[in-house]
Amino acid sequence: MDPMDENYTGKAISYQQKRMLLQALDAFTRSESWDAAKQVVIEHRELLSEEADAILAALIARQKDKRAIEILQDHRRVLARCRLEGVDAAFADRIAGESLAPADMDPVLWMRLQTADSYDTLLRLLFEYPELLDLVKRRMTQVLGEAQMRVINAIEIFLAADSWDAARLAVETYPELLSLDADIWLGQYASFVATRGDWNIVEILAERRWLLARCRMAGVDATFRGRNSPGDGTRLDMAPEMMARLLSA
Repeated sequence: MDPMDENYTGKAISYQQKRMLLQALDAFTRSESWDAAKQVVIEHRELLSEEADAILAALIARQKDKRAIEILQDHRRVLARCRLEGVDAAFADRIAGESLAPADMDPVLWMRLQTADSYDTLLRLLFEYPELLDLVKRRMTQVLGEAQMRVINAIEIFLAADSWDAARLAVETYPELLSLDADIWLGQYASFVATRGDWNIVEILAERRWLLARCRMAGVDATFRGRNSPGDGTRLDMAPEMMARLLSA
């Protein structure tokens, strides 16, 4: 049976345990640095289980995006190495390599990235060089800290939701979306986008921010009740292609 099937429980693993394992895998594969990924493994030793490997294999099999497949396969190899050699050994060379500039990157641009010390500065850099998404997010983690990056990653997932069902799932899966920090980050991002005149994105951010505010005030059930029948695929307004590119990991 497919490990991703809702009725699959694997070997001695409950539905709740599988859900927690999926969340741990999500945190591991979305980590902004190998040092952060190592901390996830240390905190969630269940990632070294056979069940975790089976679920990760199923996720890879379901993917169609080549880049996503490569990322998941690489993370699966790291976990396999953790099981064989230990966590410290598995991450040692990857963490050491993170401080080096990529061979094909302009040294001046690399220095700009390494000296960027604010959210706005990093966003400006990202708009100039969208191909640096992974490196910019890694630097954001160093500047803002893991806790704030978890909030920002949750916001990315919420903004990428293209239906009421997907938006509700994001809110229920990532409770940090209802925090004051999430509201502040959405406000700051909207202000930054406004300076660039991207009013379509500003409007969408305002709508999503209002949706989260209503969840905080009225509750998730009340906010989404009557929006659509579960699974009917009703779509939310989406930002243009640039926003999708900037907000996808």
